[in-house]
Amino acid sequence: MPSETKTPRKRRAPLSRERVMTAAVGLADEAGEVPSMRVLAKKLGVEAMSLYNYVSNKVDLIDGMIDIVWEEVGTLDPDAHWIDAMRDRAHKIREVLRLHPWAIGLMEGRHNPGPANLQHHHDVLGCLRRGGLYPAAVA
Repeated sequence: MPSETKTPRKRRAPLSRERVMTAAVGLADEAGEVPSMRVLAKKLGVEAMSLYNYVSNKVDLIDGMIDIVWEEVGTLDPDAHWIDAMRDRAHKIREVLRLHPWAIGLMEGRHNPGPANLQHHHDVLGCLRRGGLYPAAVA
């Protein structure tokens, strides 16, 4: 029986939720919109169905992508005067959204906000309350 010579396959990095999200953000930055699962899978060198081991659905994918954007915004300086902190926050959000314009309409109102999104809201609300604004005004 003739021996078959197998061509070694190029090893790809194993998939993870982080790798899926990072690739999705990169594709969105290139195309200006959230990629389809098929396009994302092709970028990662897998079948689209493989992605569902890491994301539940397209909404879950978008939630994760948006949380990456919020991570880039970062946290507020808790010692800064509230007016300075809010000005700095506005500038930082603008800077990040210039890198990720596809995210502009998607950042607020997520039904399942991620940790970085929640941290942003916690920071802003806390900063405004420390600045003396009443809860109704903060809301």
